[in-house]
Amino acid sequence: MTNTNISLPTLIEKSKGQFAMALGGTTPQQRMQNAERFARLCLTAFRQTPKLMQCDPYSVLGAMMTCAQLNLEPNTPQGLAYLIPYNRECQFQIGYRGLMQIMYRSGAIASFNADVVYRQEYENGLFEYESGITPRLTHKIDLLGSARSGRPDEIIAAYAAVVLKTGEPIV
Repeated sequence: MTNTNISLPTLIEKSKGQFAMALGGTTPQQRMQNAERFARLCLTAFRQTPKLMQCDPYSVLGAMMTCAQLNLEPNTPQGLAYLIPYNRECQFQIGYRGLMQIMYRSGAIASFNADVVYRQEYENGLFEYESGITPRLTHKIDLLGSARSGRPDEIIAAYAAVVLKTGEPIV
């Protein structure tokens, strides 16, 4: 049984050494600076999302540690990762920008593109997709915008296309 009587700020303060190891850095001083910054970001997230303070502190700590291990800042305007309260549990959720950052950090990706397809684009022949051993995707964007309504109910498809540094495309 976990002790949920410990305050979240106290638990974060006691965990800075673990955050420092997860975040890394070239020197012990740099690792601690990274941990201090990370702790401040998390405390800001708690002020901006008060329901996080109602979560089990150890679930919050676990979600924070996942952020630290992936080196993603939680609940910032960059949208890399989020600490989300679900009842009394805090859950880690990665944002699409966080996924992109991890993808580029891998060193295997040369370029990435993702978009949505609107019904009008498909009906006007601006979008084509062929499946198979070598999939082919063509999406011509209507620069005047008449085919891109912006209405979510008009979206009929979404895709992501990556080119690896080896030159191999993946759709």
